[in-house]
Amino acid sequence: MARYRGFWRICYGWCLLCCILPTVEAATKKVNLPSLSQQVENGSASLANDALTISTAIEGEYIPAATKNVPVRGILGGAEFGLNTIKAGTKGIIKGGVAGIVVGAALDQLLKGLGWAMEDGTFVKKGDANTPTPTTGTTATNGGNYYVWEGDHGSVLSSAEAGCFALLRETGVVQAWGDRAILTMDVIRETSAECHADNNRGDFLIGVTSRRFGSGCPPNSDYSQTRGACYGSAYIPLTDKDFIDMDTWINNQDSDFVKGILKQQCAGSLAPDRCYEGLRQRQLDMRGPSSVDAGSTTTKSTHANSDGTTSTTTTTTNNKYDITYGPSSFTYNKSSTSTTSTDGKPGDTTTTTEQPSDEADPDDSDDDTDDKTTPSPCSGAGCDGPKYEKLYEPTKDTKEKALDSYASRVKALPIVASVAGFFTVNASAGCPSWSTNVSFAVFASMFSYDLVFDFYCQPWFVSMAQYAKIVFSIVCAYLAFRQAILD
Repeated sequence: MARYRGFWRICYGWCLLCCILPTVEAATKKVNLPSLSQQVENGSASLANDALTISTAIEGEYIPAATKNVPVRGILGGAEFGLNTIKAGTKGIIKGGVAGIVVGAALDQLLKGLGWAMEDGTFVKKGDANTPTPTTGTTATNGGNYYVWEGDHGSVLSSAEAGCFALLRETGVVQAWGDRAILTMDVIRETSAECHADNNRGDFLIGVTSRRFGSGCPPNSDYSQTRGACYGSAYIPLTDKDFIDMDTWINNQDSDFVKGILKQQCAGSLAPDRCYEGLRQRQLDMRGPSSVDAGSTTTKSTHANSDGTTSTTTTTTNNKYDITYGPSSFTYNKSSTSTTSTDGKPGDTTTTTEQPSDEADPDDSDDDTDDKTTPSPCSGAGCDGPKYEKLYEPTKDTKEKALDSYASRVKALPIVASVAGFFTVNASAGCPSWSTNVSFAVFASMFSYDLVFDFYCQPWFVSMAQYAKIVFSIVCAYLAFRQAILD
């Protein structure tokens, strides 16, 4: 039993070790987006795939760091509005006909482009009356002052068609054919109109020309060149066909115009942000740089080689943050790339000309040989005794140099050098995502759809993973402590 208990202690110990070791993980930072009304007001607009996209520059964002925050510049936030939703909202404004509504530049452009107007709080269109406005007067030779057309027996009529057909009916040929004669207008010019008559078999019978006299139309009427008559300038209600024409007209406008009619729909609202939220199709993922530079560090270390020389190892570490974006936040993780060179050569160890520190300099040799002569006994009168030899000669070496030299030789041993950097680990990881295409049949039709599994990259999953890691670490630490200490 004790044997199995030892096995489980090892397992729980490794589990505890894995829980407390540093891990490469991603962090999420929430972005302070401008309000939706500010995005629409200040953002740039673009049209694509029946949608209006508003892109807004986001300033002042950064990645928090221990020593110095790393700025993230060039982030763009985006809100998407469906073009059909915008057109439906514009149609609602026009059908609603709110009296006193503030007509913006875009809506004014729409009304002028379609020939519409607002009368007494209702949107209407300007159209011709069904019948020509009756005109009175005589021919130009008799001082007529309205547009009139020459008719039969010198009469004047209100329209080109009435005058020209009257001249045809006055001819003997048309009178002979009677109701079997077919009258047709050919052309209406500025001051003349031509028409002709065919028989019931389609044979040409006769053609005539009617002349126009006068210089204007009666009050509240305008002259129509295409129909050659004065018609009343009446406003008539809009029809469903008019709104279909409006949709077609909007489709041919640029993004700035569509943005203008979008702003028109929320103009004067007490809660513009809520108004735009009701029209928004979706909040797009932000766009920005995929990575930012986090600086670099350089470290140098000197070690002794096995032959007694020393080498300098330079390690340069370049740091950066990889960034992925969501609608209102971005996720970042730090990655480092280290480059090591020895004596200026990547991966190579070279021998230098520098002398080892525990060797004496040849120039420091003592040239005084007097102290090195062999002593001889004193002889003769006044001899004070034999000459004594020096028992100790000081050198330039110190105990610190001796210890450093010994430590350098130990570090240069193969068994020590082989484990150098064994516990140095550089690891980084991206956000996992994958997709697959699924095809399926419904009745006789085939459909294909791309399923994208990227929930590991979503901000909500990253935030939940932080709490899951904490809970997992606590459980592992408790089990390891109980098994190793309490049992």
